[in-house]
Amino acid sequence: MELKVKMSEIANATRALNDIASQRLIAKTGLQIGRALKVVTGELEVYEKSRAALVEKFNGVFNPQTNVFDFADKEGFTEEFQGLLDTEITLNVDKIKVGDLTDCKPQVATMMQLAWLVED
Repeated sequence: MELKVKMSEIANATRALNDIASQRLIAKTGLQIGRALKVVTGELEVYEKSRAALVEKFNGVFNPQTNVFDFADKEGFTEEFQGLLDTEITLNVDKIKVGDLTDCKPQVATMMQLAWLVED
């Protein structure tokens, strides 16, 4: 199945997928989560390279006091970075049925981050 999601949803989903992947699942669901994690990891590599290129393009300087990058043209960076986050990606993954997660005890935040991947 092909799912269309924004890059921001993918970037936010990694920790949630790892949380679910660390729990005991029935084989079918475990396989689905594993496949989704593999696909998302590939997209995250593209995201990280694109983000690093933007930081370089806008001469970002890491500030250890604030733990963020500082930019002379912060508005330019923010605009292009938001464009990256808004990029729509098509993922070839199957949706996971919420009923297949009945033995899991994920946090609410995990389920919210995976709303695009889980169906009733």
